[in-house]
This record gives sequence, C-alpha cells and structure tokens, in this order.
Amino acid sequence: MESKKMVKILETNEREFKQYLLETLSASLKDSPLKSKESQLDELKKGIDVLYQKFQEDVQEGLLFFYETIKEEELKQLDAIMRKYALTFRSKVLHEKVKGDVELTNDDFRFLANIAKRKFADRHFVEANAMFRFITDLNPFYSPAWIGIALCFQEQGEMENADKIYEMAMPLCSDSPLFCLCAANHFLSRNRKDLAKEICQTALQEMELYHQKDSSEYREISELLKKL
Repeated sequence: MESKKMVKILETNEREFKQYLLETLSASLKDSPLKSKESQLDELKKGIDVLYQKFQEDVQEGLLFFYETIKEEELKQLDAIMRKYALTFRSKVLHEKVKGDVELTNDDFRFLANIAKRKFADRHFVEANAMFRFITDLNPFYSPAWIGIALCFQEQGEMENADKIYEMAMPLCSDSPLFCLCAANHFLSRNRKDLAKEICQTALQEMELYHQKDSSEYREISELLKKL
C-alpha cells in the first residue's frame, strides 16, 4: 500500500528530511504581526527535531484516517496522490532523478481537504484534525487545512490550542484573506481585539496591493475592522 511506502521513505531518510524541512520553512518566513522573521527562524532551528518527529506521527496517523475514510471510487486518486508525494520527496529531498510530473497540485490538496471535511462533518474531530495536519505537512501554505485544524480544536473546546494554530500559521498564510478573516474572528471571540485589529489591517493592506478590494473577503474584513 502507498501509505506504508511513504512511512518507510521518511524513516530511512531522517537527516535529509530535517535539512529539507529547515530550508523549506525558513525560506518562507517573513515578519508578521506576531513574531519577527528572526525569532521565527530561531524557534524553527531549535524545534527541528520535534518538528520531524511530529511530521512522522502526522503522516502515519493522517494516512490511516484517509484510507479509512475514502470511498471505494476515490482510492485510485488517493493512491496517485501518495505516489506523487513519494516521488516529490525523492526528487526534492534526496535529489534523485524521477520521471514525469510529480508536483502535487491545488486540486490534490482540495481532494484531501474534502475528505477531511467529511470526517469533521461527522464530528470525528480528533481524526479530522490528524487529516488536516497531514495536509499542512505536505503543504504548509495550504490555508484551508490550518483553518480546519483550528476549527477541530474549537469544537473540542481547546481554545488555547486554536490560538496557537492561528499564531503559528499566520506567517505562512497571511496572504490568504479567508485565513485572516477566520483568525481575526477567532481572536475577537477570545477578547484579543488588538491582535484581531492588526490582522485585519495587515490583510486589507495586502489585498489592496493585489487589487482584491472587490472581493467578498475584503468587505467582510473591512466590516469586522469597524467593530474593533
């Protein structure tokens, strides 16, 4: 099964993968309303061993729940995604030559997220959380999965963990209007109005930069900002 192959690849290439994680995530860091780029990099370097261990656990748990949840007609597509991920790992982390197009696409991540959402809709929040975490491990910039993790924690009453998820993901997803809207609403509900206001202001500035003033998210964030 593709899931067992993927776990084996991770276990036998620990050093290479830790270096890949560090290079990939550090390249994406930027100043945020919460932490400077320098402090984020220091934390990343200190926590790389824990991050790698967590990644392994997420992969094993997430794969289990995906294969348990999918419908029979979805199995072929899920296997294809896992094969692409294994090839991507070999290409980018181990620098091996591989044949064909191995890049995971937004459609692949959307497919995985929709399966996780089904588990969430059935109120299996622990399993859905693991599935959303699996997606963020494949693509740390896929904001719907971070939102999914936070919502799982919220539904379980673990509000402090939801806080941490939004704080941790903000530097990765600050260009996602939906993520910013969800984060701002969350922190407003937690009576952290200053942070919610800063997130809204930063989101609006970025949306104006990319000419997104006509979007529904821009209007919603603007309305929310008026309340802060």
